[in-house]
Amino acid sequence: SLFIAIGSACADVKDTQSMIMPVMLLLMIPLFALVNIIESPAGTIATVLGYAPFWTPLVMVTRLAIPPTVPLWQPIVGLAGMFLIEQRYTSSQIEAAAEIDAAILADDLPPEAYRDPGFAEFLKRERP
Repeated sequence: SLFIAIGSACADVKDTQSMIMPVMLLLMIPLFALVNIIESPAGTIATVLGYAPFWTPLVMVTRLAIPPTVPLWQPIVGLAGMFLIEQRYTSSQIEAAAEIDAAILADDLPPEAYRDPGFAEFLKRERP
């Protein structure tokens, strides 16, 4: 979803390439720490990265594959964090879509007005 957001925000490939670099570095943080995670799966770095929902899948799988395995509650907490963030994201998307639907249904404008290039400006103005 991060790559989709970057693609929709950029006008050409050059802009896209400059915006993708920070996202790629963010995705690669667990790979930079992989040696530390393999050497000490119960260490501080592995534990902290394992609780960060963005990196939980990669770090927890690595930690679970190396003995001594992690306590059962740690992967459950990581999965719960990922689930809660996903639920919050989904509910915010539903709320945004419902707000747009309500604005369209409650408005007196004809449907042709929504195709007008000035429609974005119409949405930005303050309502009484």
